[in-house]
Amino acid sequence: MLIIKRTFRWIIYAILAVIAFTLIVAAVIRFTIFPNINHYKDDIAATITKKTGLKTTVGNIVPGWDGLSPKVLIREIDIYDAENKSALHLENVNGTLSWLSIPMLHPHLSHLSVRNPKLTIQRTQDGSIYVAGIAMAGEAEPDFANWLLSQADININNASIIWQDDLRQAPALSLEKVDFNLRNPAWRKIFGQHLFSINALPSTGTKHPITLTGHFFGRDVSKIETWRGEVNLGARVIDLTVWKPWFDYPIDLQSGVGKANVALSFSNKSINKLKADVRLNKLSVKLDKSEELLNAKLLSGLLTWEESNKTTTFSGQHIKLIADNQFNIDNGSGFISRKIKNNEPWINAALKLDTFDLSYLSKLQIVISLPDTISQPLNAMNPQGKLSKLSISLQGDPQSPSSYKVESAFNALSINAYKNIPGFSNLIGEIEANEDNGTLQLASTNVILNLKDILRWPIPINALDGKVSWSKNKDKIKIIANNIAVANDHIAGSLNASYDMNGIKGGYLDLSGKFDNGDAKFAPFYYPLIMGDETIHWLDSSILAGKANDVQLTVKGSLDDFPYIDKQNNPDPSLGVFKVTARISDATLEYGSDWPKIEKIGLDMRFEGNSMELNADKGKIFDVNIMKAKAVIPELKTYGAMAQSLNIDAVGEGPVVSNLLITAPLKK
Repeated sequence: MLIIKRTFRWIIYAILAVIAFTLIVAAVIRFTIFPNINHYKDDIAATITKKTGLKTTVGNIVPGWDGLSPKVLIREIDIYDAENKSALHLENVNGTLSWLSIPMLHPHLSHLSVRNPKLTIQRTQDGSIYVAGIAMAGEAEPDFANWLLSQADININNASIIWQDDLRQAPALSLEKVDFNLRNPAWRKIFGQHLFSINALPSTGTKHPITLTGHFFGRDVSKIETWRGEVNLGARVIDLTVWKPWFDYPIDLQSGVGKANVALSFSNKSINKLKADVRLNKLSVKLDKSEELLNAKLLSGLLTWEESNKTTTFSGQHIKLIADNQFNIDNGSGFISRKIKNNEPWINAALKLDTFDLSYLSKLQIVISLPDTISQPLNAMNPQGKLSKLSISLQGDPQSPSSYKVESAFNALSINAYKNIPGFSNLIGEIEANEDNGTLQLASTNVILNLKDILRWPIPINALDGKVSWSKNKDKIKIIANNIAVANDHIAGSLNASYDMNGIKGGYLDLSGKFDNGDAKFAPFYYPLIMGDETIHWLDSSILAGKANDVQLTVKGSLDDFPYIDKQNNPDPSLGVFKVTARISDATLEYGSDWPKIEKIGLDMRFEGNSMELNADKGKIFDVNIMKAKAVIPELKTYGAMAQSLNIDAVGEGPVVSNLLITAPLKK
């Protein structure tokens, strides 16, 4: 208890001592220093000259009080540069002395204000920066600048600042009507953080004031390379291109006018992040290595550029673009990152769009250089249509990405046939794909399908529904089609298929289909080119009408072995199966140009391997009723003019049969 009382007593004594000392100092200031302070102006000027290494003159000093704190008004201060030209002219400098100066044992101001100063900031050709002739680094002592930096509150009003950048050989840039505030709250000062704000009217680029706010960390002006911080800039109407002499944009900007709110981060004497919320008009940009310009009536959104860990990233959010070439984006977002990985270029990119018109791709290629592996097939296929909820991402070598992901809905999608890829138009559905697998969901109407090099003509399809999926295992791709429903004026049915692109004999196909309601007059659309010209010509000129039902299609085997026959032209199940069967009714057949028409035929049609067989169980030639008939083409490519075997069992009256025998060009 006694120890506590003694401790408390000593605390009281210490407080009373501090109060007494403060009163003594205040009395000394009030009655000794203040009445004679103007006599010290030459000493003050000499001290500043010694600290800065630059000639300094100080005008009259007027003392006063700001409440309980002593205040000093200096009428004029001039600091001259090495060429004896005024680099800083100050008028009416007001400083309020903080009582913290006593325990800190050096002058500390609680407030410093300056009105109507004129200041020159210069960057020389060697990169050194001088503020009012005071070097921010080098041999000149930075003590005075550091002392200013540590003050609690500095206000500069209606200043005029000139920025002279000799390193960039840029013209002088002046800022007028500058209001500046630097604050160092006590708890932030511990960490060396400083808050600032600036309002200024630049001599070029805009007729409206710009605003800068931000903070930075740094204690020594001679070590600016260690400083780091953030700066926020707001501009109402500004021409971005006029700033190019003093600032390097991360893109090749040719023109652009609008408003912008910009935030940048800096460290190590360089900008490492720049974020701009912009709305620009009359924009012109050169992208990538292209010589063409992207010209836009409007660009708005949040744009970000960042360089970190030797990676450069450019991103955009809520992007709206209206380009002169009708390339438009509404609510887009994405990013692209580039770096060197394992001594090779490496890219990471993503893009999201609410909607996208594929016709823009050809216009976009004019201003953006795409790898040949992408541009060549893209130009050949010429995709058209509209995408919605589009999401694309990729990583890897810019010329050949190792991974990618695509998700999108599509409407009126069309492409030209290219290599083994069929052409189509007016597809509706959704797609999800990556480097390993993918799915395609179809729900389309009024589609045109072009199976180039397989069928002669594009096929019109009234309705196309189903799901196609694929997967990749190393260099092998497997494609699976489930319940692909097809309907048009020709035929209706469904397909199921799997295609294993295993690199062996063209890959392995397992295809099955079932169709009904076929109309024979449209059969020429579906004759495979592999049948040969003569066979197709015979089918075109011979099968004139009819209805097809219960059409069964089977293809199973390696594509290089198609149509799966042995050396004797017989079907070889060990190689695979190609078979098409159908029930034909109410058919009209003209067997040959000199033959009479066979009408109201009912028959079973069968394509298998490389042969065709027709087995009729009814029909009529003139008034002769066919009871049974069989026509065979044993080798479709070889015997294409007409069937090489024809057997008919018919019933009719004698004269009618005689007429048939005379009319038909029968040969032994």
